[in-house]
Amino acid sequence: GSGTLSWATASGGPTEYWTTLASDLNLSTSSGVQAAFSSGQDVVTLEASTYYRFEGEYYITRSTNSVTTAMAFAVGGGGSVTHCRYVVDYRNAAEDAIGTTSGGFIGTNSSTVIMASSSSGGYLRFSGIMLVGAGGTPTITPQINFSGSVTSPVMKAGSFCMFRKLSAAASGFA
Repeated sequence: GSGTLSWATASGGPTEYWTTLASDLNLSTSSGVQAAFSSGQDVVTLEASTYYRFEGEYYITRSTNSVTTAMAFAVGGGGSVTHCRYVVDYRNAAEDAIGTTSGGFIGTNSSTVIMASSSSGGYLRFSGIMLVGAGGTPTITPQINFSGSVTSPVMKAGSFCMFRKLSAAASGFA
């Protein structure tokens, strides 16, 4: 979906923006990039020239058609991403089943395959650092992408994504 939300902000402490699914979200059955969250809670507006720590967990179910799964963080609002680095751990396993954990180190906000080909869906956990570039009113849309048509893909309730503002410049320990 598309839409803009002032994601929920934690009170006190550092500025945090987060979104979570209160109910299951039916994803598109076609290949291609799509928002990972419901319309109205899928876009976060961040500050330009600022570092953010981000993390999330996606719980995805689907059936038939073995496909790969990719992640991306689309940039809008005239903004840019100077760099984006994160680690991701995943399991290709049906819900309520144990699977083998794999993972990787990702160095881009562009669509990157992070789950090997599977027909069962799985679980993703990711965390990293993003430097939002100067200019514009930067927006970030967490995205998911299947490599082919899938049957009944669902982003399960409880899936979430969070951005925590760190600083406007690289700095050492204070």
